[in-house]
Amino acid sequence: VQLPFTDQTIKLKQYADDTTFMIGDDLNDIYKYLDIMNTFCEASGMVINYNKTDLMFIGKWAHEANRPAINLGRINILSQYEVIRYLGVMVGNYVPKDLAWLRIKNNFTQSVDKLLNGPHTLLERILVGNSVLLGKLIYPLTHSRVTMPTLIKLDKKIFKGITKGNKLISKNT
Repeated sequence: VQLPFTDQTIKLKQYADDTTFMIGDDLNDIYKYLDIMNTFCEASGMVINYNKTDLMFIGKWAHEANRPAINLGRINILSQYEVIRYLGVMVGNYVPKDLAWLRIKNNFTQSVDKLLNGPHTLLERILVGNSVLLGKLIYPLTHSRVTMPTLIKLDKKIFKGITKGNKLISKNT
């Protein structure tokens, strides 16, 4: 991957236990990278979990008909329509624009339902609302385009989770 405004390229990206190879036109580079990773594993003691290892082709290699056959043994080769999550970002050739938001929304709704159905005091619900519920939303809301009606719905859902629908408690309290 060519870095903008430089003559430098990145071919390997590692963060914690995630590794991503960026391969250009020569698919044989896959074997070179895997050989380098195997050498690194031998030297460091690291072990590759092949059950969690996926290969995704993007760009001109996305469609199977466009690429030569390769054999990578235990590595799972994804179809052109599958989506993976890398460092919280949905990656793929055909990522539905609302897929990530729907997952966040469902997770958030489950958390509010737990709060509504639990035997929590008002203070406990306020603390959970301010820490857990808002915490689940801060990152996605700052990295996504969210409409005002959606923000209003989220605000109402948080308030309902905290008050358990009690109309005697106002937002101004």
